[in-house]
Amino acid sequence: MTEEKMSPLRARIMEDMHIRQMGDKAQMSHIRATKDFAK
Repeated sequence: MTEEKMSPLRARIMEDMHIRQMGDKAQMSHIRATKDFAK
């Protein structure tokens, strides 16, 4: 089993989305948009 490291910021974003009860597709879309914005 491999363990992927997660930045503190990404962990915070994931936690916030979980608290807001965002669906899986919405979370993936948000992460993708944030990643694209950062490029």
